[in-house]
Amino acid sequence: MDLDELYQDLLLDHHKNPRCYGKMESPDKQAEVHNPLCGDVINIELKLDGDVVSDFSYTGSGCLISQAGASLLSEVIIGKNLAEIAELSDTYDRMLKSSVPEEELECLGDLQALSGVKQFPARYKCAKLAFMALNKASKDE
Repeated sequence: MDLDELYQDLLLDHHKNPRCYGKMESPDKQAEVHNPLCGDVINIELKLDGDVVSDFSYTGSGCLISQAGASLLSEVIIGKNLAEIAELSDTYDRMLKSSVPEEELECLGDLQALSGVKQFPARYKCAKLAFMALNKASKDE
């Protein structure tokens, strides 16, 4: 199995079996974003311990890329502080747009499965939607 097949299987698994999907009771932060081009929607909910994400959930609808992206994100951010999340978001954004040295991508974990999006610029916002919601939620006072 080559890397592309492995990533495709991983994305399909996260789409069919989403992690952290559902509504959270009494979230500390919440944000919803829409992609008006395709209709994708992601709603992120967070619980924080200081500035560290202690719990994460999401709901939404849309394409495999946006929904698998939110599920993959859930596995990376729990236990991270808001500054670390901002750095992850920057690294992820750079990965979606261009080539980034492999050692810089290690912090993204399985989110690297979406690196192929750089070949399809029209799908960029689909892949970025969960991070857009997370960034919006983390900035809301």
